[in-house]
Amino acid sequence: MPLVEIVYDKKTDPAQVAKGAAFCSAISRFPLPVKSTPGFLVNRVLSGYMAKAMSMHLERGIPIEILDKAATSFGMPMGPGRTGGYRWSRCMHESCNHAGWRVD
Repeated sequence: MPLVEIVYDKKTDPAQVAKGAAFCSAISRFPLPVKSTPGFLVNRVLSGYMAKAMSMHLERGIPIEILDKAATSFGMPMGPGRTGGYRWSRCMHESCNHAGWRVD
């Protein structure tokens, strides 16, 4: 994966964050400094995408296969239906709840 999250908090020396970012760039990865919170940023963003897809499916009756096709046509590597099968985990569950989306 080309993205590397560089997690920091208020006690982290900014020079260390810069060193981590430089290392990521040196190995052809994209450094993304993020504040320390539950779950990775990618999972937090993905949870919103997944929640929207599921609401479109449940509230509008749009088949998951159609949502998957629309997402891949847009350029996503896979749609929300397929992504959910691979990625739904305790981490995403916690990220959704942390973001305010109640997931039971």
